[in-house]
Amino acid sequence: MRPRPFFMERWLMANRFHVRYNLAESGVSDLTLNELISLCDIDLKELMSIKLKDEDTRGSEALREEISSLYPGRSAEEVMVTTGTSEALFILFHLLLNPGDTCVVTFPAFQGLYETARSLSCRIKFWELRIEEGFVPDLNRLADLMDDRTRLVVVNTPHNPTGKIIPMETLSEVHRLCRERGAYLLMDEHYRFLPLNGSAGILPSAVTLGGDVIGTGSIVKCFGLMGLRMGWMVAPLDLLSAARDFKDYLTHTLSPISDFLSLKALRNREAILSVHRSHVLKNAAALNQWMRGHEAFFGWTPPEGGVVSYPRILLDMDADRFCQDLIDRQGVFLLPAGSFEMEGHVRIGFGIRHDAFLEALDRLDRYLKDM
Repeated sequence: MRPRPFFMERWLMANRFHVRYNLAESGVSDLTLNELISLCDIDLKELMSIKLKDEDTRGSEALREEISSLYPGRSAEEVMVTTGTSEALFILFHLLLNPGDTCVVTFPAFQGLYETARSLSCRIKFWELRIEEGFVPDLNRLADLMDDRTRLVVVNTPHNPTGKIIPMETLSEVHRLCRERGAYLLMDEHYRFLPLNGSAGILPSAVTLGGDVIGTGSIVKCFGLMGLRMGWMVAPLDLLSAARDFKDYLTHTLSPISDFLSLKALRNREAILSVHRSHVLKNAAALNQWMRGHEAFFGWTPPEGGVVSYPRILLDMDADRFCQDLIDRQGVFLLPAGSFEMEGHVRIGFGIRHDAFLEALDRLDRYLKDM
């Protein structure tokens, strides 16, 4: 079975390069190379001396060491660098799943978290986070979804698109359920770097719950370094060995330039994150205040981490029509819930510059008043 089209990308590709206010994206504003060099105090002679050679399939040892430092108790030998998290997920689904297996996924979900499993003829079950429950995960509902063919449970936190953080005590129970049923737990955690409680640190990882927990992450969403395409997986040694062999049929290695710059970015992560955090925290506060003044139009649960939110539309129109009309009239791009195989919601990203975000909210307000 072939993967279906990536529903989200149809909207993004049609609009992201043309609209004035793009609130449909799920990351922070991209840095220029000059900004990255300045923030990381990179020696240009060192950058220009990079040899454009082949690299270790797993990524350079220095980069893997730096990534492993984000996961206390895990070593560089348990890390493999990938081209974004998408490659890591593609490899893991192929290695862990067989036709007929059950894969349980937090929902709504980024399509990449389940589409490959679906194309492998697996049964997909969605562990729903419901707005009427404040997007709080229900462990009893998860237990009911898991059957004797459950091979993999995929959990995304902080969650895209709701911004919900699943507490560590809940994740510990998820891990216990997986162990009882002989299933793997796969944690997608690339928003760990941007909690919205004002903390300058990063969120703890569920990978630390046990050596059998698999994790994926990246610097794509929170660092403004989309173009470096650097992600990773953290996995048990036997699984990582198989993943390395599988990766030889895909991208094989990361560009040595991306490897070098990614290492510099991670070593200087607080300098980079502080730049984005200054915008993100102000935007999140502004959005929360704005939503309180527009309760007739949106059902709202404030996000807790990352740079996306998922309000319910309370208007008498479907999400696709609402989003297209808003683009046409005000140049503001929100992502409709059809991108997540749902209806009745929009995803609002708040990772852009604060001044531009306030202008976009003002235009959204004008649009609603016109209606």
